[in-house]
Amino acid sequence: MSLYYEQIYKTYQPKLKTLFNKQLLDKDQTEDLVQETLLKVWNKLDTYNDKYSMSTWIYTIAFNTLKNYYSSIRTHVTYSAEIRDNDHTLSYDSPENILIAAEKEQDYINSVESLDDNFLQVYILKEVEGLSYKDISSQLNIPEGTVKSRLKRSRDYIKKEVLV
Repeated sequence: MSLYYEQIYKTYQPKLKTLFNKQLLDKDQTEDLVQETLLKVWNKLDTYNDKYSMSTWIYTIAFNTLKNYYSSIRTHVTYSAEIRDNDHTLSYDSPENILIAAEKEQDYINSVESLDDNFLQVYILKEVEGLSYKDISSQLNIPEGTVKSRLKRSRDYIKKEVLV
């Protein structure tokens, strides 16, 4: 393992775990998605453009990994619901509820991914990394008011997209 990747692993593994823990109830699945994301980072490291923030690049990979996971769940749950409809002994609401939750999560992921890079950086630094407005301002070299404005606009956009 290269020293550079080891540094990435130590920095982002706990952050990715926190991100996936917020989205999933299954701790084993969280670990799997963290490892899958870090493997993708390792395999695509030569494509990283240092003109952009490393964290934004890694979180984009993480959101895509989560999106693929929810797509696979949706396929599985839809198939399970079709089987369930033919078996009247099973509960009728459980697969539907899982499918609805997966679709809402997918809407959330899509809305986050569609944010402009300036808004995405602020959103990730606040919501995922938990940085203060002051720290974000310092890291991105923009005024605190701009941080607050971008975060509010990001949250409003995501809320609008998810509730529609």
